[in-house]
Amino acid sequence: MKQGFTLIELLVVVLIIGILSAIALPQYEKSVNKARGAEALIAAKTVADSANLFFLERRQYPTTVSELTIKAPSLEYFTLTAAQDGAASKYKIELDSNTAYATVVVSCSRGKVVARYCTGSECEDFFSCKSSSNTSEGAPSGACLL
Repeated sequence: MKQGFTLIELLVVVLIIGILSAIALPQYEKSVNKARGAEALIAAKTVADSANLFFLERRQYPTTVSELTIKAPSLEYFTLTAAQDGAASKYKIELDSNTAYATVVVSCSRGKVVARYCTGSECEDFFSCKSSSNTSEGAPSGACLL
């Protein structure tokens, strides 16, 4: 009597592995995106804290990121831009995703963070956030509050 697996048994095993892979891959990608979003938020907080320290020392925000005492971290999946937001007492930090439609915005005014939100159709892929229904939080209507 020969021992071994039949063709049907092998096909069933391959089918089960395929189904498990189809379920696991999207969850893995979601976890990776959440980690990238967390990295972006940490970078934004670092730059905001450094800019606020700069403001508290000099009563104005820096004109370039290179003036900050704490250097902005380098990010692989987001592009960081920061500059005064129309006045010396306002500062805006933006992190644009290189791979998706998501932009993190952190606004500072007079040494404090006044708004943290995400705009774009893919914010939910990176962040656990709530929708903004009004602009009292400092974010545009429909933005994803962080």
